[in-house]
Amino acid sequence: MPDGLIKTLAIAVAVDLNPSILLIDEVENSLHARALEYVFDMLNSVKVPVLAATHSPNVVDLAGPERTFLVTRGEDGTKVEG
Repeated sequence: MPDGLIKTLAIAVAVDLNPSILLIDEVENSLHARALEYVFDMLNSVKVPVLAATHSPNVVDLAGPERTFLVTRGEDGTKVEG
């Protein structure tokens, strides 16, 4: 079974468990572009907050600037811009 399918199923199960918050690290790893769009559609339909960490500009494009936060860490500590 492809890794992308396993990841998509794992996210679907997590959504079905109705958590109070959903955290996903590197949501785009192992996913084909169309599968990533499907996952985003699924995540957009849930009523709970979803936080997804990424380094991918494609994920940022899918999320849109109004839902994107930039987190950086430097000598002055961690900063969040959004």
